[in-house]
Amino acid sequence: MNICRGRINEIIFEFTPPQKSSCGIIVICEGLPSVPKRKELMVMLANNGFIVIFPRYKGTWESGGEFLKESPIKDIEEVLQVIKKGEVVELHASKKIKFPNCPIHLLGSSFGASVALALAGDKHIAKIVALSAIVDFKKHNETNNEEDLILVGEFIKRAFGEGYRFNDNRWREMANGNVFNPPQNINQETANNILIGYGKLDSKVNYKKIETYISDNKIKNVIGIYGVFRAYVK
Repeated sequence: MNICRGRINEIIFEFTPPQKSSCGIIVICEGLPSVPKRKELMVMLANNGFIVIFPRYKGTWESGGEFLKESPIKDIEEVLQVIKKGEVVELHASKKIKFPNCPIHLLGSSFGASVALALAGDKHIAKIVALSAIVDFKKHNETNNEEDLILVGEFIKRAFGEGYRFNDNRWREMANGNVFNPPQNINQETANNILIGYGKLDSKVNYKKIETYISDNKIKNVIGIYGVFRAYVK
């Protein structure tokens, strides 16, 4: 299967072309730092009946702009708006491709899972799958038993060069929960459409915080971090 490429303003994205059997659209909210190689995942999901869209946040990899100048939530919202319009341009052939009107799901891991959860309640989203999310940036690593996000930012600048282009002050604002944060109180209807996966041996995100988040919001759909979500979004 060919992976197509499109553009929404400054955002470059990959996508799988619609098929007659397409039953939904999955937007991948990527974690960081990471290298944007998701062909196997995209093909697997496409073979199971989904259109898959994999955007690069502004200021990362091929996309233009500055990372975190605005909330990454806005990046995904821009993608959602184009999906709802039902048409994108495939850049290689400059050909318009129409998307069917079908349910839109978010699949996020790590940082991307936090982005996906922050969009809980968006009327355009049917279901959210969030794997190993930071559920509250404001409380992250407050007892020094989770990944230090300031050190992560320093590592990204050393190791990924122009793959991530961000201002240090904005990174600190993000780490303190002042750029975006998952909602701490979710209504039951929204909670029923969220699947959370986590691992008790995860050294980067404390599982107890995720379990508290699950309990406080009465989220019933929970899996081990390596669980399969395909049946959930169908």
